[in-house]
Amino acid sequence: MKRVLKITLITVAILIKITIIVMFICCFLLGIFAVFLSIPLRPNIKYGEFSFELLYEIDGEKHTLNDTLVCEFDGFNIDEGRGITREWKEHFKNEQKNELYAFRVEQPNYYKKGYPKPDYNQIVLKNIGQYKIVFITHPAEYFLGEPDYKITEGEPFIQVYDTDIGYY
Repeated sequence: MKRVLKITLITVAILIKITIIVMFICCFLLGIFAVFLSIPLRPNIKYGEFSFELLYEIDGEKHTLNDTLVCEFDGFNIDEGRGITREWKEHFKNEQKNELYAFRVEQPNYYKKGYPKPDYNQIVLKNIGQYKIVFITHPAEYFLGEPDYKITEGEPFIQVYDTDIGYY
């Protein structure tokens, strides 16, 4: 009787171990499969130049801004909240040599926390004391047809940035 009980316990222990190993392998393979399913494809359009003309008036003076926004695919990024996403970048050709500005560039601690270096993707239309009147376009995702891009209401837009408080 003791021998039968020992054999039964050994058999049950082996079956439990086999079941745990099979479950681990299934979960591992399912995880690998999920990662490969979530990888976005490389975009068909990887580069584009978009010329624009902005007519605006500040303090009764009329101005014209002619420039070209250069947009390009910049590889992939892994983000714990969104998974694997396509990265894009844009810059102005700035042939009129306008002042370019990047949000929070005057706050060096912002970049020490691991945030990316600034993209100077805003054109300063006028400086008035501590304020900068800036022109902001749609990002590269919009122009190059990123399917996951959600349009922000009001883009492109002109905004006033307060350099003293570091916010719009």
